Amino acid sequence: MTIRAAVITISDKGYAGQREDVSGPLLASLLEKMGAEVCERVLVPDEPDLIRRELTRLADEAHLDLIMTTGGTGPAPRDHTPEATLSVIDREMPGLAELNEAILSALCAASPARLRLIQQQLEVGHRLGRVPADAPAVPLQRDLEAQQRRLRLRPTTEQKVLDLDLRNETDRARSQLLHRLLLLQIAWGQPEEVGRKAGTFHEYWRLEWQVEFSVSLIEASVWGQTVAEAAANRGRDLADKAQDLSALTELLDRAMLAGLPELVTHVIGRLQAHAAVSADVRQLMDSLPALARVIRYGDVRATSVQQVLPIFGGLFERVLVGLPGACSALGDQAAEDMAASIGRVQESLDLLDRPEESRAWRQLLMRLLEDDSIHGLLRGWCCRLLLEQRAIDADVLHRRARLALSAAVPPRQAAAWVEGLLRGSGLVVLHHDPLWQALDTWLQELSHEVFVELLPLVRRAFAGFHPPERRAMAEKVHRLQAAAARQVGVPPPPGQEALLHRERASLVLPVLARVLGVAAGKGHAGEDAP
Repeated sequence: MTIRAAVITISDKGYAGQREDVSGPLLASLLEKMGAEVCERVLVPDEPDLIRRELTRLADEAHLDLIMTTGGTGPAPRDHTPEATLSVIDREMPGLAELNEAILSALCAASPARLRLIQQQLEVGHRLGRVPADAPAVPLQRDLEAQQRRLRLRPTTEQKVLDLDLRNETDRARSQLLHRLLLLQIAWGQPEEVGRKAGTFHEYWRLEWQVEFSVSLIEASVWGQTVAEAAANRGRDLADKAQDLSALTELLDRAMLAGLPELVTHVIGRLQAHAAVSADVRQLMDSLPALARVIRYGDVRATSVQQVLPIFGGLFERVLVGLPGACSALGDQAAEDMAASIGRVQESLDLLDRPEESRAWRQLLMRLLEDDSIHGLLRGWCCRLLLEQRAIDADVLHRRARLALSAAVPPRQAAAWVEGLLRGSGLVVLHHDPLWQALDTWLQELSHEVFVELLPLVRRAFAGFHPPERRAMAEKVHRLQAAAARQVGVPPPPGQEALLHRERASLVLPVLARVLGVAAGKGHAGEDAP
């Protein structure tokens, strides 16, 4: 039986012709898509009597099954739709908001947290309907259902974590199925970054089936009749449309994870053709992490990576040649972007055990470190990376810090060098006392105006550290001050480790706490620092 419906739009400006009625036609089209017959569309002003008259006419004279109103429900003085509607109805039924309010007060002791615990079950639930086995379905859906039965992956709306051991053939097939569905934009499973078990053989997924995926399967059926065929065809289309190397390398990684060898071959061909004509060094650098993941984890999935090794080597050699020129004459934002790309190359090499590439990369970083024409942020970042790889020792770090923070260096360049050096974890530089002494000397030599100007830059350099690291740095500075006081031979006052002028120290501590990004704690003598 067809539902006979009407739509009433309540709007003063719409009735006067000053504004186009958009919501009324939209509601009518939605009702028609649901199979209803829209018999009338009415536009009335915000007058309670006119609203009541139209509602009464449509209900009593037109004998409609459904009347929908839009407009006039806001806080404006002329918004009378709720009141006018209540005045003509015989019975009011509570909606979801009223039910939630009653449950909140009667069952949850006015605690929103308790209501949220039952809201998922109350409003949505976890029961998933089933379609009869003989109902028509697209071949892609039939293939997915067959694989779900074979791999014992029952679709359910409940969230659950799936731990896959990639050494097991069944688990590897499950992983490939989930990755193929991701290529088809059907996110039944989302990969989890951190698992409870160590090792590269474990993969963790969070599964949650959505009823909308049935529609997504119909839309994806244009790519093929099986999941593997459809994923490969859509991946091939993405590869043909990709405009940069990083997109192609990410797609190659996804194709390897999905176990689609034909797609891997196609993406590698596109990657080689694109890399041959690409002149953007940063694009070459950003493409290396995905290739490194393919090389590192390909064998875990019983996938050959021999085709990828020459591509990685060729791109890396081009990075070695082009990076020095690409680092010259960079502004602040360009230097920040280049530092991020340099970090990605370092992550790629850390993932692989390739001594020759690592040695060539360290030599290049040393060249950049010694080039004074390069932005200070990049030179500081290169110094930090070399320090982490133990390519330079504490003496070299001290010498580099004194040169970069000397009075002859413009303050903004020195601050950029400090920001580059302090990128990443603070534990590496925390135990290098000469570095902190050089930093302390540099800050003391700054004039008040320059210090105020550079304070945001210095603060940003410390902002990326975790609070425990910042507290440890504050304690490090305090110990260095105590050691400096002992070196001058002045005995400390009773109960104190260092000679401090309390009034002067009270002025320094808030500024120091702001630079390090920590709350001003207690003074050394046990008094609260202002």
